Amino acid sequence: MNKSDLIAAIVTSHNIKLEANDPAFVLVELNRLVLENHSQELLKLLAEVSDQSTTTKETAISIQDNLNQILASVEATAMGMTKYAQQERTHQATNFKAITEHFAEENKKSTQSFKAHLWVIIALLSVLTILQIIVFAR
Repeated sequence: MNKSDLIAAIVTSHNIKLEANDPAFVLVELNRLVLENHSQELLKLLAEVSDQSTTTKETAISIQDNLNQILASVEATAMGMTKYAQQERTHQATNFKAITEHFAEENKKSTQSFKAHLWVIIALLSVLTILQIIVFAR
C-alpha cells in the first residue's frame, strides 16, 4: 500500500486527515521495517526447520535401511544355523546308525566265533572222553 492509499483509508475509516510527511508515517515505516526483519528471521528459521526435517527424514530412512540390512543378516544367519543344525543331526544319526550296525556285526561275529570255539571245546572233550574210555577199557 502506498502513502496516498493509506491516507485515504485513514480519512475513510477515522475521518482524520493526514499529510504525506506526517510523523505517523514514520511509525508505519518503522513498523514495516520491524515486520520485514522479523519476517526474514522467521523465513530463516523455517528454512532451518525444513532442512532439519529433511535431515531427520534422511537419517530415519538411513536408520531404517541399516535396520533392514541387520534384520536380513540376522535372518540369513539364523537360516544358516538351522541348516547347519539339521545337517549335524543328519550326520550324527548317520554315524549312530553306522556305529550301531558295526557293533551288531561285531557282536554277530563274536557270537559265531564263540560258538565255533565252543564246538571245538566240545569236540576236544569228546575226543578226551573217548580216549579215556579206550585207555580204561584196556
